[in-house]
Amino acid sequence: MKKDLAKDITIIIVTYKSSHIILEALKNIINQGYRIIIVDNGSNDDIDKILGESYPNSEIELILCEK
Repeated sequence: MKKDLAKDITIIIVTYKSSHIILEALKNIINQGYRIIIVDNGSNDDIDKILGESYPNSEIELILCEK
């Protein structure tokens, strides 16, 4: 896919206590030009810390829901 078209695509990943598999899910889509949004539904698995350590300069949007 051309990089210009990738800018028009948003990938949304909804997760709950799945920080252990998020990195694997991101491996093939990161740095492809897609907008990536991860919505965490009230987990307490430090997904924000894991993403910050693994992809410190990425533009991944993380939405942390309380419930």
